[in-house]
Amino acid sequence: MSNVESNAAPTLRKRRRAGVFLRLQRSRAAEDSGAALILVVAVGAVLSMLMTLLVVVTVNGMRQATDDADWNAALAAAYAGIDEYQSRLSADTSYYRYGNAASTFSASSAITPDDTNPAFGVGASGTWAQLSGADGTARGEFRYEVDNSTYGTTGRIRLRSTGKVGDATRTLIADLKQQGFIDFLYFTDLEVTDPAVASSAPASSCYDAGTPPALRYGWNSRPSGSTNPCNDISFGAFDTIDGPLHSNDTIRACGTVFKGMVTTGKPSAPYYLNQSANGGTCATPTFEVVGSPAYAGVSGMPATNSELKKETRSDLTATDVPRPGCLYTGPTQFTFYADGTVNIKSPFTKATRIANAGSTSGSAPSECGAISALQSVAGATITVPENNVMYVQNVPAVTSDVNYWAASNDPANFTCTSTGSTGQRGWRFGTGSNAPGYPLRTSSTSTTEVATTTSPYGC
Repeated sequence: MSNVESNAAPTLRKRRRAGVFLRLQRSRAAEDSGAALILVVAVGAVLSMLMTLLVVVTVNGMRQATDDADWNAALAAAYAGIDEYQSRLSADTSYYRYGNAASTFSASSAITPDDTNPAFGVGASGTWAQLSGADGTARGEFRYEVDNSTYGTTGRIRLRSTGKVGDATRTLIADLKQQGFIDFLYFTDLEVTDPAVASSAPASSCYDAGTPPALRYGWNSRPSGSTNPCNDISFGAFDTIDGPLHSNDTIRACGTVFKGMVTTGKPSAPYYLNQSANGGTCATPTFEVVGSPAYAGVSGMPATNSELKKETRSDLTATDVPRPGCLYTGPTQFTFYADGTVNIKSPFTKATRIANAGSTSGSAPSECGAISALQSVAGATITVPENNVMYVQNVPAVTSDVNYWAASNDPANFTCTSTGSTGQRGWRFGTGSNAPGYPLRTSSTSTTEVATTTSPYGC
């Protein structure tokens, strides 16, 4: 029995040890399962942090992109403000007077309020002009301030324009000055002899098609050469131009001295031709200003008489002529005074503004002078129209014109003398030997203001 028992005991012990081993395996498996859970949680936390970071970066990027877009759009809105102000100046050249006197930028200026323009707003509660897209939705705002303190001496206007989109604002300061023929000592449109006085008419190839046909510019296919079919002209060696010069045409120069800046409408180099009128060779001109000559585009010519007369029409206040000037007819005398007034004698004037292109009707506003006073010997004294037109026209020959007078029916207080010695012919206001007449000479020996032709001075 003891042998049996002793033989069985080791087997039992092995089994017991095996049981312990199994229990140990189960314990280690349980420990492994807990570690995996921790790992999963950690990985999930990291991924959540990454997602949160991506969302934050994306949102901040979108906000930054929006801010950048508003920042750039605000600059565009400021430029739009400058363009809008320039359009107002184009429609009314006296608009430089208007602004908001409360602006510190306009402190040294003489400003006339314009409450109808929202772009003149100042301060946090001030108004802004709105910018709209093609679909009508708001795209931004702008406002501007005007400094016209040096306009009277330099013709320049300083404009501070601020654009606003969202919370972004951008500000620009621009110097504005209208360039025209008056900026030059010498200005020409065409470097040709006037066809009306040329000894030979220009060839048909010198003209553009149109009604009426217009002479071409030299840089725009106008023919030239030894035959000179278009009557070209050139600056000679005896010419010295001591100041700025501009021609819309091609400049020809032979030995000329240009002391000022020279600009031209010729769009490609060379910006002048070292040629005579017939295209021949000649001495090289001298340009004393660095960068001269240069291209500067085509500048507009002065307004014609018909365009100036248009400025006295009262039927265009909503479009082309917001502030009509004053129209006077026939012999007219202006006497300007230091207090800003002017005395006007104009006996043929019946209407000082016209109401249509045909001048068949008109009006006589008090700011241009009462008709009864204009036709009197004393004349009408009015305040000089600020930056506006006072236009004098010939006595109309068309019977339908509101200012028409029959040739045999001169107005009262007016005489036109077609006889007498030189200097005595002309027209006069009032009666008697002391009535002022024109042409006028101050003594029997004076040659001042004397009509030298044998025909009557144009009454």
